[in-house]
Amino acid sequence: MEMKRLARFIRFVLFLPYTIYFNFKCLPYKQAIKLPIVFYVRPTFLSLKGKVILDCQARRNMIRLGLEMAPMVTYSGFRWKNLGTIIFKGDLTFSYKGFISCGEKGCIEFGNNNSFSFGCRVICEESIVFADKIRVSWDCSFIDTDFHPIIDTVSNRPLKMTLPINLRYGVWIGHNCIISKGCKILENSIVSSGAIVKGKFSKENVIIAGNPAVVVDEGYVRDDV
Repeated sequence: MEMKRLARFIRFVLFLPYTIYFNFKCLPYKQAIKLPIVFYVRPTFLSLKGKVILDCQARRNMIRLGLEMAPMVTYSGFRWKNLGTIIFKGDLTFSYKGFISCGEKGCIEFGNNNSFSFGCRVICEESIVFADKIRVSWDCSFIDTDFHPIIDTVSNRPLKMTLPINLRYGVWIGHNCIISKGCKILENSIVSSGAIVKGKFSKENVIIAGNPAVVVDEGYVRDDV
């Protein structure tokens, strides 16, 4: 444990110039001076044009990007692209090999006490909302857009290319899941590994699995003890 803490501290110091630059570039001075957003890996800033909002009291190291490491993955960077609005409402850990992308009309909202393991991607063109206490395992994608237009050949009408994603309190996402546009998952639900999730789910405390994902069982909650 002491070696792990030492390694984190070394990476904190090593990438401190990126941390300082990002905070003072994206936040008001009174928040930036506290360094609430910290990079633990070398970030790639594809765009810093959008807004970053801390809708909470700023504290040092409250948003940790690229924090956790794992020996099975060699790439250790973090990619950031923001042309829209990204809102943080509290503590967040987003491990390395992550990608956060927000388009000009997009808004991403991270609630308090959220955790994303390595290799996760959040790609937003309209709206993606994570409530409090969300837990996401590795290599998961949250994408609220089709990227390209699709035409219904029967009606000859275009389909809506973007739809909001909404994850409520306490949702747990297993590894290698894809959360697609228009998805809504209610409180304390569990998404099994490898699921491809589409549409809205109307019940809480359910287990969701499969491709396309469906409710396979009810009456469960993640044990955080």
